[in-house]
Amino acid sequence: MKFLKSRSLEFGSLFLGIFILLPFLNASALPFELSALTEKLPHVVLPFNLEEKGYIATTDFVTGNKAYTYTFYLNFQIKNNQERIAKLLGLRDPDDGGGYKDADGQFVSIRTGIHIPLRLTVSRLDGENEVVVYDENFHQLRSLGGNDSSFLRTIDRVKLEPGHYRIRLEALAAVKELAEVPVNFEIGIPGKH
Repeated sequence: MKFLKSRSLEFGSLFLGIFILLPFLNASALPFELSALTEKLPHVVLPFNLEEKGYIATTDFVTGNKAYTYTFYLNFQIKNNQERIAKLLGLRDPDDGGGYKDADGQFVSIRTGIHIPLRLTVSRLDGENEVVVYDENFHQLRSLGGNDSSFLRTIDRVKLEPGHYRIRLEALAAVKELAEVPVNFEIGIPGKH
């Protein structure tokens, strides 16, 4: 029991010391930005129809209080035919030779899967003006990961300064092979939603 009391006293003393010293610390000397710990950042989820050429998903959103790199991706909701869908998307077992391990030991797939032609446009909204800050076409999407119920494919990552933006994703061709798979277009920051 003495051990537990002494540990709680040590922790309490440490916490009190940090609390007292925090206002005197130079914020730029910290290894992280305090606002990043508490800031609620946008995470957008929109249904997206890959089997219809010309299908468009559009959303407006306001970014965080500082510049962040947002990930734009498709989330394939798989319920049936996981193996067939994984092959179509280029996702395989890491042991089948279809990729390599990066410096952190994470498997990186080199399989690209079927073509999913998309156009991603990001516009900054300033008052009544809409200024395009990013406009790219894509045919191959990179693997972002997955689990038993979904596969994620990255469209791209874009650094956005604080502000109000309009995001537009267009299907440039119908992808009939994935017709039965519900898909969401999502925007977020890894680990922040």
